[in-house]
Amino acid sequence: FIYTSRTTPIMCLSQAIKLGAKTVIVYGVDMLTHHAFRKGLKAGELEIGVYKKFIQAMQAKGINVYLGSEGTAFDGWLPLYKDI
Repeated sequence: FIYTSRTTPIMCLSQAIKLGAKTVIVYGVDMLTHHAFRKGLKAGELEIGVYKKFIQAMQAKGINVYLGSEGTAFDGWLPLYKDI
C-alpha cells in the first residue's frame, strides 16, 4: 500500500513496503524538533497520530518496525532496534 502525509519519512516507509521490506528501522524521525510538526503542536500531534496509524497497519501486515535511536515522540511505543 502507498500512503502519503505531510512529512517525507512516512512516504519513505510507504516506499519500503512497496519494495517488499519486512523489517524497517526508523532513524531521524523524532517529531520533537521539526518547526511545524512536533510533539505538543496541534499539527505535530495530528502527524504523530498518522504515523502511529500507518505503523499499526504495517505491523498488521507482518512488517516489523523499530526505532533506530531513543529521543523521539515514539519512545515507549515502538521498540528500540538495539533492544531486540
